[in-house]
Amino acid sequence: CRAARDHDGLPLLVLRMGWLYGRAAPEEMGVTGAALQAIREGQSVPSPYGPDDCIDALAASDAAAAIYRLVLHTQTGRYLLVTGHPLSLQTYYGCLERAAGAPAQIEWTRARHTMDAARYSAAPLKEATGWVPYTLLEEEGWQLLRDAPQ
Repeated sequence: CRAARDHDGLPLLVLRMGWLYGRAAPEEMGVTGAALQAIREGQSVPSPYGPDDCIDALAASDAAAAIYRLVLHTQTGRYLLVTGHPLSLQTYYGCLERAAGAPAQIEWTRARHTMDAARYSAAPLKEATGWVPYTLLEEEGWQLLRDAPQ
């Protein structure tokens, strides 16, 4: 990407996103959709992490708004597209339980670890575009998952 940018003078924008979710079919939501569907069906959910590891869950509508602002402002660079409000995986799966209306059976393997919570900063993105997330999974975002088709 950098070689093409340098050769052709094209802007380069690289985004690393949190775990996306929304009112979409489970098969369209990656890890979150697969876990939601497994919980709905009473199946166990394997997790390579531990319950205290953190992730940042991002509503797809918030991600789209942030990307639009980045493109509209012709921003270049690397950005971490997250809410800045990381959740422990225990809390994350609790939100999925509420959305599914069923208890989750999580198989914690602790084989890997996620980033430290302090590294999930949305400040550079907010400073560049003024973007702020409207939906947090733990507050009202889980309701989007409740309404997701089965």
